[in-house]
Amino acid sequence: MGRACLFLFLLFCGVGACMSLRAQVVLRGSVLGLERQPVPNANIIIKETGKGTSANATGAFELSLPMRKIIALRIEAMGYTPVDTVVST
Repeated sequence: MGRACLFLFLLFCGVGACMSLRAQVVLRGSVLGLERQPVPNANIIIKETGKGTSANATGAFELSLPMRKIIALRIEAMGYTPVDTVVST
């Protein structure tokens, strides 16, 4: 099996849409392969803190992010090349 790349499909409508009293936002999205197939159990990690979440069986996830301008994320899944990306909150 060749190594594939991860494609992070974020539902950016979720970024900033849910704010809590603790000054956080909820990022909702899906982790997909290059052919848009779901990547189950992928890890989505906030690089600065090491905290994160895992995608479900359909690649969907939710992650609470601190209210900052830019957050660096790392997406990892077995058999895929890790992806580093940033999101704005």
